Amino acid sequence: FSSTWMGHFYAVQDDWFFHSQLGWLYLQPNANGGFWFWDSLLQGWCWSNETVFPYSFLQEIGKDPTWIYYDLDTNPMRIYNFTNQQWTAR
Repeated sequence: FSSTWMGHFYAVQDDWFFHSQLGWLYLQPNANGGFWFWDSLLQGWCWSNETVFPYSFLQEIGKDPTWIYYDLDTNPMRIYNFTNQQWTAR
């Protein structure tokens, strides 16, 4: 599938999907039109929606929540963490 704001992804059963740049994610829609997804590389739940993506609200296990930015235009893709003000490669 292709989304104008989320990019290319492959949907499979049981709420799992493969995003062309983010990899395997577990998706849980919420009532306000956004969605939570489990990111196994970040070991946390991310929340986003059409108006904020590629920004996402990240809740990692054992850490304070933070906003992150997925830089989808780089290879490898980078993620910016607004709390610690650091880039990490995906």
